[in-house]
Amino acid sequence: MAQCLVIIKPDAVKAGNVGKIISMIEDQRYRICFIHLTQLTHEKACIFYEEHRGKDFFERNAFFMSSGPIFVLLVEPLDIQQGETTIQMIEHLRDIIGDTDPKKASVGTIRQLFGTELPKNAIHVSDSEESLEREMVFFFEELNEE
Repeated sequence: MAQCLVIIKPDAVKAGNVGKIISMIEDQRYRICFIHLTQLTHEKACIFYEEHRGKDFFERNAFFMSSGPIFVLLVEPLDIQQGETTIQMIEHLRDIIGDTDPKKASVGTIRQLFGTELPKNAIHVSDSEESLEREMVFFFEELNEE
């Protein structure tokens, strides 16, 4: 079954928006099949964002993602449609969360409702099958170390 990794970021956790965000995901016919509360160290956040090392936002994102607890979720569709692929699921979830920049996100999306600015945009969803695989390995190895 298709699954996707979702991270509820430190700003949304701190603001008490976890339940609201999960409800919005569930309202779109997804179920939460795994949820884990954790906090990344700065070193782990740097590893998570490794593909962006050298970009102007790398350190800002790593610092932010290690600034407080996060929820890591695996979600899957309640009703798998005939021929639905993981990439279609990712695309649908990314439509629900909205533009990376909350100020540009469509009305009613998670980032428009709960994000404030970059990188404080409330939520992360894997952006490709490759990212999904890398991020799942990262977080499941993280869980095995705890």
